[in-house]
Amino acid sequence: WTGHVRSLEGQRLGFGRLVDNVLQTMAQAAALTPAQVADPATRPRIGVQASDDLLLAPGAVRPPQPDEVPRVPKLALYGGHDITVAPLAIILGSTDRTWLPFASMLTIELFSDTTAYKGLANDLPRPATVPKDLDTRGYFVRVRLNDKVLRVPTCEVSAKHHPGAGSDMCTLAAFFEHLAPVVASEGEYKAECGTMPTKEL
Repeated sequence: WTGHVRSLEGQRLGFGRLVDNVLQTMAQAAALTPAQVADPATRPRIGVQASDDLLLAPGAVRPPQPDEVPRVPKLALYGGHDITVAPLAIILGSTDRTWLPFASMLTIELFSDTTAYKGLANDLPRPATVPKDLDTRGYFVRVRLNDKVLRVPTCEVSAKHHPGAGSDMCTLAAFFEHLAPVVASEGEYKAECGTMPTKEL
């Protein structure tokens, strides 16, 4: 069952759009001003989604209405099956290839620690869908599969994780770097899907 995530092509075509959606939500949270963090009523608002939009694709929303909910949630929930959760865990660094227990959960947490970013790498590769001018300093990510912390391989380097929490707490910049190869732009996605075999099974 892990075969399709062993290749970058399988990761990009099978999970790239979902991963991109998660990263865009995190990027929007990191872009909030201190005033927007303190008062959710001042956050950007969600408009009606376009038909091919998973959640927050740029340019895919109409102007918001006053009664609509904040665009940047404190908690974003995604539902899936074991064949969604396990490959995502592998993409994020899990080496466990056993079948996941029933009701398994992958948790991706975004933390802010504005005192712990000096000397950390910030200017790293990121998906083209994440704004280049987004300041990720002071933001950290922890990934858990059920009750175990997953160590994202890119975050093992000392300048790419929280100085106190170690490699359990990846910098947001390093997290983006790790997932950048998995995320395809809309044009890349369509071009790569067009190269897939079309023979019926």
